[in-house]
Amino acid sequence: VDEPADISARANKLLAGFSGRVDQIIEQVKDSWVQIRSDSRPVGFFDFAYSAADLRRIYVALPPLPDEESLLGAMLDELWSRTEACLTKLRAAITTELAEDFMVALDDLDAGIRGISGPPSPSVLNAIATSRTEIQNEVSMVAMWFDINDVSGLADYDLGVAVDAAVGMVRRSHNDRFDPEIDISGTHVLRGSSLHQVLDIC
Repeated sequence: VDEPADISARANKLLAGFSGRVDQIIEQVKDSWVQIRSDSRPVGFFDFAYSAADLRRIYVALPPLPDEESLLGAMLDELWSRTEACLTKLRAAITTELAEDFMVALDDLDAGIRGISGPPSPSVLNAIATSRTEIQNEVSMVAMWFDINDVSGLADYDLGVAVDAAVGMVRRSHNDRFDPEIDISGTHVLRGSSLHQVLDIC
């Protein structure tokens, strides 16, 4: 029969291993999933690479564009559509693959605790059972972080608004003395639906 100290040590080792496993799962989502796909990040969900066939399809579907502003609007609409598609895939992965990874880690912890000599601690088993429900709820909430709000009702705006916002972001995040010279010739009114993309670029 294992001594109480041995049982405690084995339980602590199982819990530490579970904690490390959870950290690895979270790091994978942060460092691999929620990234722009590239050669160095091949599993990133934000894939903005366009093949020749993609570009041809977009070109054929475009209506006649009378000016540069219309072209810019069409480009932003396409990028926004691609972003929405990427986010849809990411949300699905979070609610399925991510949730499953957490559940498997919990199942392994449960089996490990039950495999220790002597009756398993009811409080630990109850905590594991409660965690299963909480994980489902939390994973659903995380998926909602990547749900875009409706932007169809945003008013059109002047390019200067985005420039002012970008300057403000730099001042708040990097250098409060940032004071660039700004020269915007003419009036450039952009679609309200493009505001989020423009601010992301800034």
